[in-house]
Amino acid sequence: GKEDLSDLIRSKVSDSYIYNLSYLPDHNVSKFNVMIEIPRPDGGYPTRVVAALEYKPQEKVLRVITMH
Repeated sequence: GKEDLSDLIRSKVSDSYIYNLSYLPDHNVSKFNVMIEIPRPDGGYPTRVVAALEYKPQEKVLRVITMH
């Protein structure tokens, strides 16, 4: 569920598996990507998903921008 996805993303970030870190001055947004693997219920190969996250340092929050 949603909590599992949050845990997957959190573990990738805490292990520093991040890339494409960038800052968008026009929007005052810091963002980066993580690659996560979502297990399949049937036990097949996991689904690989790239999640783009916005980092909000004032609130200490990560917000998912896109997942594909």
